[in-house]
Amino acid sequence: MIEPNDTSRSLHATLRAAHSLQRLVTELAERVELLTDELAAVTAAPVAPPSTLLSVEQAADQLGISRSRVFTLIRDGQLRSFKLGASRRIPRDAVDELVETLANCQTAA
Repeated sequence: MIEPNDTSRSLHATLRAAHSLQRLVTELAERVELLTDELAAVTAAPVAPPSTLLSVEQAADQLGISRSRVFTLIRDGQLRSFKLGASRRIPRDAVDELVETLANCQTAA
């Protein structure tokens, strides 16, 4: 048979454990809220759109070729470009079109 003292000690131990669990749950809920706020801030951060105009160097990097090869493609009419002040600029979609044209030529051959 359980003595009242044993029951009382057992009840106190159970209450302490429940209180500890409650503190842990509260702490975890607070941490989850903080992480959720941080995640929302990161995902809501504006991302700069890619430039629609590329320099010759950027186009060369994107295509994996040299600057001189880019100028050759421009001279031969394979890559659209225009002068903007003293600089030459290549529309991003012109690079995409060139890649698509080259890919189609490869699959046709």
